[in-house]
Amino acid sequence: MKTPGKRYLRLLVLLPHRDTRRELEVWSAKLFAGGFDGAWSFPHVCPLAILSRPFSRDERKEAARRFREIVCAGDKFHSGPVEVLNLADGLSVFGPEMTLDLSEDLKKMKDALNINSGAGKILRIAPRFVLGCGLAGKEDSIAGKAIPGLPSLHFRTAALANMSLDPLEGEFSFRWEIGELSWLPSARAGFRRGEESPRKSGEPGFETGPIDILKKPRIIDQ
Repeated sequence: MKTPGKRYLRLLVLLPHRDTRRELEVWSAKLFAGGFDGAWSFPHVCPLAILSRPFSRDERKEAARRFREIVCAGDKFHSGPVEVLNLADGLSVFGPEMTLDLSEDLKKMKDALNINSGAGKILRIAPRFVLGCGLAGKEDSIAGKAIPGLPSLHFRTAALANMSLDPLEGEFSFRWEIGELSWLPSARAGFRRGEESPRKSGEPGFETGPIDILKKPRIIDQ
């Protein structure tokens, strides 16, 4: 039985490099120890958009290329203060907001998604880009901001991927699956990260559920 108000979602997400995600994991553990029940109920990724259908491989590669054009050589993603992203009714992602080492705001990143060839599949672009460390209600988010240890993150290496999120019974129980990774091209001239190869669900390179708040999710090995 599904919890009322929770629904299946298709997302386009940005995944920081695994070293960055491990830092987010450490803070999620502190949140959970501090009584934040939803600390393990969402993967350590940044939701970018809600989709009607998954992006194709070519659409992800194009979006990754446009993101790298915006976050150009020498610039980084950074984490800012804690924010809450209301992703859908009854579904609020909690974590540090992602910012850029640029004078402009995140409007350019939203524009990059809008002009991508897969833009017709976008139902909604996230109003802010939050690096997920859990799910929270209003009271939880206020309490979470008081828990120390929020990491200050700086990273260049990141990938785009499709993600499905399926609610299970219970307020903080979800099953998710993260698909093939499309890496943002390297900021170094003349060097490109290896791109994804086709895999089936459950093979290395995927993170899958079901996930319960008492079970730590598996981390994608890249």
